Amino acid sequence: MHHIYNDEEMLRRLRQPPSIGSFAALKYFKKLLAEREKELILQAIAAGWRGWDVAILLGVSRQAVQQRWRRLTKDEPTV
Repeated sequence: MHHIYNDEEMLRRLRQPPSIGSFAALKYFKKLLAEREKELILQAIAAGWRGWDVAILLGVSRQAVQQRWRRLTKDEPTV
């Protein structure tokens, strides 16, 4: 039987002592954060934000943002 958990349940598991459930919750939230970071970077660049501005807000280098953006857009068709 496959269970689907909501965010509240995953947060509860994340707060537990180390266990399979707490590490699964950590992995779950890391994936959600990575997906949202991707969306935000793509939207910010499309809206005209400079890589430097995004980098400052993320606490990373401008080069890291540029590399991430290139990875995110490498498979997109060119117009």
